[in-house]
Amino acid sequence: MWGNSRFLRVTIFGLSVVLLTSGCEGFFTTNAFSGLQRDPANMSAAELEVFAADALASGDNATIKSTFDALLKATEGSTRTASQTTTLVELGVAATGIPQLVTALATGGGDFESLDDVQSLLEGFDSATASATAAIALAAPSGTLTGQQYAYAALGLVGAIAADADSFDDLDDADGIEDAQELLSRSIDAYEAAGQTGSETYQLLVDLQSQITPEP
Repeated sequence: MWGNSRFLRVTIFGLSVVLLTSGCEGFFTTNAFSGLQRDPANMSAAELEVFAADALASGDNATIKSTFDALLKATEGSTRTASQTTTLVELGVAATGIPQLVTALATGGGDFESLDDVQSLLEGFDSATASATAAIALAAPSGTLTGQQYAYAALGLVGAIAADADSFDDLDDADGIEDAQELLSRSIDAYEAAGQTGSETYQLLVDLQSQITPEP
């Protein structure tokens, strides 16, 4: 049996905000003067890694997504470096829709219970990119990603799964839910290894894990 849908929604939103305010502001810092003039499709993998910082800072979802797609294609069939992996995860998380969700929360003053239009937010999630980002994160060698990066990848995937399932009540056998559980487990493990079990982020991760894991 699954947890209460309302509590699941609140947990996801709460975790998004806590992660945003606990050291990952760079994910969502925008700069309208980044001057993005080049086409990512014409860049090498090395150029794309450098360009990715400007793409993320621009806040332009189309540019972020095209940079993610270009770097994904440029590194296919080869062993990705740690920096390529982390860059892809950051781009993928941003393109999935997490920034839009956090912006909506900030606009609403962080009042989770007032967000009755949650489904409209979820419809903006890019499930294909979320799935690709999750696969990259799951394939990353141990120690490559931080607990926060695993958590963001998991959040994007859970949001996309819920959007495709039409409801948080329909996650039982949804495609990708096991990947989301594994990403959360890795994030929790990373926080435990860092001795951060007393943090609010850690507790929200544990709460979310319990919400998307059916009872025996």
